[in-house]
Amino acid sequence: GFLKVRQVPLANKVFLGLSLTLLFLVLHTLSIVILDWRTHGQFYKDSEAGFRMSRIRFCFLIYLMLICVFGIAGSKVPRLQAFLGPVAFERFISMLACLMTVSIPFTNPWFLSRASGVADPSTLMEYEVSIDDNVLLLLDIWLTGCHMMLPIRWVTLWPVELAAILAYG
Repeated sequence: GFLKVRQVPLANKVFLGLSLTLLFLVLHTLSIVILDWRTHGQFYKDSEAGFRMSRIRFCFLIYLMLICVFGIAGSKVPRLQAFLGPVAFERFISMLACLMTVSIPFTNPWFLSRASGVADPSTLMEYEVSIDDNVLLLLDIWLTGCHMMLPIRWVTLWPVELAAILAYG
C-alpha cells in the first residue's frame, strides 16, 4: 500500500540527494587537493603529524564519496529494490543516511584530530578552527534535507536523528 506507492519517488529523490552530496564532496576534495595540498588543506601545520591527519581526512572524504556512490547505485537498480521490498528499501536508505550523519563531524579537522587520539588538536592546527559552527550547520542541513526530500515515514528516520545527536556529542 503506502510504502509500495512511495518506493519509486523515494528512489528518485535518493538519487538526486546523493548526487548533490557527491558533487559537494568531489568539489570539496578537489579544493583541498588542488588549491592547497602543500599546506594540508590549510588546517594542519607542516609536520609529519599534520600530514598524517591531512591524509586521514582525505581518505575519509573518499569513504564518504563511496557511500554516496553505493547509495546512488542502490537507488537506481530495480532488481535491488524488488529484492528488498518497500520496507527493507526504506530501511536501507535510513541506514545510508545514518552512515552519512555519523561521518559528518569527521570532516572537521578538530573532530578528526580528537578522534585520532591527539590530546590537544590545537598543536596541529595552523590557525584556530571553528569547532561547532560548521559541524552543527552541516548536521542541520543533512537532517533537514533528509526530512524534506525523503518521502519515508518519520519512524524510519528517527535513527538518523539519534545518530546526529550521538555523532556530535
